[in-house]
Amino acid sequence: MSRPEERDGQAKTHRILVVDGHLLSRQALGLRLAKEPGLAVCGEAEDEWEGLRQIERCRPDLVVVDVALKNGGNGIELIAAVKQRYPAMKTLVWSMFAEKPLVECALRIGATGYLSKEESLELVVEAIRQVLEGRLYLSPLMAGKVMTLVSDDQPLPRDPLEALSRREMEVFSMIGAGLTTQQIAAKLEVSPKTVDSHRERIKQKLALKNSTELTHRATQWALQPEWGPSRWLKYVDPPARAKGIHSPLPRATAPTEERSTPAADCPGS
Repeated sequence: MSRPEERDGQAKTHRILVVDGHLLSRQALGLRLAKEPGLAVCGEAEDEWEGLRQIERCRPDLVVVDVALKNGGNGIELIAAVKQRYPAMKTLVWSMFAEKPLVECALRIGATGYLSKEESLELVVEAIRQVLEGRLYLSPLMAGKVMTLVSDDQPLPRDPLEALSRREMEVFSMIGAGLTTQQIAAKLEVSPKTVDSHRERIKQKLALKNSTELTHRATQWALQPEWGPSRWLKYVDPPARAKGIHSPLPRATAPTEERSTPAADCPGS
């Protein structure tokens, strides 16, 4: 198959944006891509906020994004934002995080490829070219982790927490952090009765018998590592995704000291 820049006999330079919290990673990939015909880095960013600004500025053909970004950001939320605003724009995850649930989550949201930073820069270039040709790319290391996802006749395993709406996920996370009903109500600016209603729905969806089981489950979830399997679920609203609706865009402005979440605007909140 011919490369994209060779089709129709006309040279085309594809614009690549690199969003990565590690300066050395951005520099290394930039230097490697500078040697590749038909590929050019049009910009780079260290967090999702700058990433969105750079996307607006240079309109890349493909965004290479890490999962862990600076200033508390993450690539999962950025991918969701890109897919909502620019559905045709391709995204390739290049990350040291290679857990199966995270790979599956990124592909569900709309990433068009995933590979580990343990793999060579030559493989990154191969992945970029394959994604630009319109094909899904999974490196050999990643492919074995997500065979159920790329098989047409195998359902994707679901995390039980995906049944929760964005607002229920917020309540669940606050319960795990040890907040009382009154404290949660104050933070969400709703009545304690509304929080109680959310708690009841969470118990039903997770098949929990009582408040003690709910608190225990939420506390276990809160103790997961920052990038543990369920930590990014709050960035994607499952009912909305099932309807083909993506999460609202993070605000493309400088983050304030206490970053707000887009949860309130989500379907199902």
